[in-house]
Amino acid sequence: MGTLDEYKKLLQKENLVEEEMQKFLSNNTHLLEPSLKAKWTKGDLRRLKLPEADFIIKTSDGKFIVVELESPSDRLLTSEKPSGPSKELRRAESQLIGYISDIRNGN
Repeated sequence: MGTLDEYKKLLQKENLVEEEMQKFLSNNTHLLEPSLKAKWTKGDLRRLKLPEADFIIKTSDGKFIVVELESPSDRLLTSEKPSGPSKELRRAESQLIGYISDIRNGN
């Protein structure tokens, strides 16, 4: 099965959990960043004593992308008018800010 077909099938799953998406993206990181030069997973980051984002990706131009996945069932926006970021989205953003701060400070 092709990568995009596999992705479509995964997204159509009724009870998709974060770990399934994490495994798929770990095996298909080019979907997140086509210019990937290196990838570190949660396990790699744990061994290096770095903040445990789901992935850190190094691009071909030397930039780093921090990826933090949340549950596929989490809402991104509130149902209010106008809608704003959900509590789940704010929590993920806070985690990313913490990871970046820890990395910059050498923690």
